Order: sequence, then structure tokens, then C-alpha cells
Amino acid sequence: MSVASVISTGGAGGDFERRVGAYFLGLLLTKSFMPIFSDAAPQRVHFQARRLGWRIDDLVVEAQVEAGQTHKVAAQIKRTFTLSLGDEECRETLAAAWADFNNAILFQQGRDAIVLITFLGTNRIQHDVRWLIGQARAAGDAADFLARRQGQGTLNKQAKADYETIKAIIDQVNGSPVADECVWRFLQAFHVISFDFQDAAAKDAAAILSLLASLRAAGAEADAASSSWSELIDFAGLAAAEGRSVDYASLPERAKARHSQVPSSKHGELSRLRQHSATTLRRLAAAGPQGIVLNDPSCAPS
Repeated sequence: MSVASVISTGGAGGDFERRVGAYFLGLLLTKSFMPIFSDAAPQRVHFQARRLGWRIDDLVVEAQVEAGQTHKVAAQIKRTFTLSLGDEECRETLAAAWADFNNAILFQQGRDAIVLITFLGTNRIQHDVRWLIGQARAAGDAADFLARRQGQGTLNKQAKADYETIKAIIDQVNGSPVADECVWRFLQAFHVISFDFQDAAAKDAAAILSLLASLRAAGAEADAASSSWSELIDFAGLAAAEGRSVDYASLPERAKARHSQVPSSKHGELSRLRQHSATTLRRLAAAGPQGIVLNDPSCAPS
């Protein structure tokens, strides 16, 4: 199969895609931690990465932790996404993800990640499917995950049906049935995250603007954060259209002049904070979609 033109696969890109790209460029600009690998900061962002051999090709982010370990995150950006055996876009996305997962040259299982990025609240992909893949990561082994799928109270009926849909698509792509253990390992590496860019109350835009404002360089203009955010959105659109690979040196000079980076010493402090909070977060994840209920005696009916 010939490598697709980066112009045809990237184009000008939609506004949502540009803002997602700009978000990762903002993390690169400020040397801030990124989603999924919360102790790693981006080092390079590849736009339209099919030219590099990836099938999941909207973005590939190379990140590094302070100790030197590297991670790759291959991201497919879909403003809307429907998980269905009859949905062509769904089949193509999962086929690409399965191909990259099994490409040992580009992807290291257990270290790298594949992520589907969607608009917040587009459909139930943010609920049942996220819970399914969360349970895949929580399971100690394939037998544990099987017990979670077959048991009661861990996965709801829809999440169990979603597993069968994903497996059916992978079986179809593979040309023969794939072992449940292989699908479990794939789901461990697969993530779904959402951004609310374009929403009237966009908290993700507020978060990146707050980050840029907190790292405003001495002497930079008061509206440095909003100026840099707008510049990064435009730059992300151009990078996608041209199929660029962007590191810190190739970011817009004006944006670099406006902002400092998170010091390495702060990275260590943030990593320790996240480690201390990991136990609580795991308990929240294990509690299910309803989370943990905290009973306050003062609120009990008399």
C-alpha cells in the first residue's frame, strides 16, 4: 500500500483537531506532563505520522520521564466516534490500532500507548468503553479479565457487548480468531481521552491557558497566554497540513520567548505527588462508574 499524501491525510484539519494538536504543543513548549504517562513530558510531536509507518497517524507524541525512559503515544482524533461492527470509521480505527500495536519496530507493548481522542460527551464511548478498558488494565492477567467480563457487578451488559464488538473487528482484521489474552493486552494499551475544546464552558482550554499564564516569562505581555494559544492553534494546523515533526527548537520563536518551562526539580516533586495519590485513584477506579460514596453522619435523616 502506498504512503498517503500528508496533504490529503492532514489538510487544513478541523478546528477540534488543531486545538488538540495545539494542546500537545503547549505541553512541549512548557515541558509539562502529558496525559496517560503523567510523569513524562513531550519531546517531539509528529503530525500525520503515516509517513513514518504508523497507521494511527493524526499525532504521535514522543515523551520522556526524568529517569530517561521514553514512551510513544499514537493518537487518532475523532470529534465523534461510534463503536459498531457496521461503522466503517470504527473498523478502520481499530484496524489501524491493532496493526500499530503489533508493529514491534514502532511500538513497544507495555511501554507505549494508543489513544482515541474524542470531543467530550459525544457518545457512550466515554462511559462503557472507557470502563471496559479500565477493567482490562486493572486485571492482573487474562484470566482475571475473563472473570470480570463473565461475572456480575464489574462490567455492565453494554460494556460486555462492546468487548465482543472489539474482538469481532480484530478477528476480522486478523483473518482468524484472536486469543482473548491478545485482545486483553491490546485493551491495556488502548486509551480513550476527551477534550472539551469548542464547548462554551471549555475547561480544557481554560487549563492550558492557565498553564501558559503560570509560566509567563518575565517581561512578557499580560495576554501572553492567549496570544501563544492562538499561535499554537495556527501552528498545529500548518504542521498537520505539511506533516511536520515538531520539537522544542522548531516551535514558534515568539511563543518560546513568552514562556518558561517547568524546572526539572518541579518534575520530581510532581512525580512524587502523583505517586502518593495513586492509591486513592486506584480505589476510585475500582469502585466503578458511581465512584466511592462518602457517608457524612451529619447528613443522615433524623
